[in-house]
Amino acid sequence: MARKTAALKALGGGDLGRRGLDDDIANRLSEAILQGELRQGERLTELDLADHWGVSQGTIRAALKTLQHQGLVEYRPRRGTFVTQITEADVLEIYTLRDALEALAARSAAVQGDAAGREALKSVLDQMRQAVHDGNRSQMLELDFEFHRRVLSMSGHKRLIEMYRQIEAQTKLFLSMTDRFHHDLDGLLAIHEPLATAILEGEADRAFDLASRHSEKDGMALVAAMFARDVGVTTSPVPA
Repeated sequence: MARKTAALKALGGGDLGRRGLDDDIANRLSEAILQGELRQGERLTELDLADHWGVSQGTIRAALKTLQHQGLVEYRPRRGTFVTQITEADVLEIYTLRDALEALAARSAAVQGDAAGREALKSVLDQMRQAVHDGNRSQMLELDFEFHRRVLSMSGHKRLIEMYRQIEAQTKLFLSMTDRFHHDLDGLLAIHEPLATAILEGEADRAFDLASRHSEKDGMALVAAMFARDVGVTTSPVPA
């Protein structure tokens, strides 16, 4: 009970906002999971959460369905809903899938992107440069995600965008488990600048090659860092 009380306190109270209650609660739970306030494998009970926020269990159920779709929680029959516990296989699968999706999006964006999309991408890149200048690591990592969201939007590929959204939250979850690869902000910027240039100049093949920047070796190094397992490999900075 003490652990449950501490976990519920971490979620915060107060007004839930004007949009749908289930959306707002899903966002609060998502943030708590990504910040480690709700631990992997922790059970989430509809009744406790409903009492905490003074809402119906149906509202909580809808919020948990959203998180289940994002891969942040999992439902276990006859046992309940639990915060997803990331495994080594999960990390490698998500890591390589995300890389493949980003490469496809970059190639399409170089061909399909319009003037508004190009300006939006330039704006994000400028913000990334400022974040590096300021040494703002947390902002840089969020801008990394925003950069790829812009590229996906430019691609105009609806199914690709939907698939990417499904793994974005899971990506953030496993990246929250380690910060080993995210200290070199200049290195992260150096990865994105040539990619942006290729997209903005319509060089589809080059954009695809640059976006396909990771390898299984990189993924194994990330897994090793997360699970404290020495596999004898090193890698360059890995963007969020």
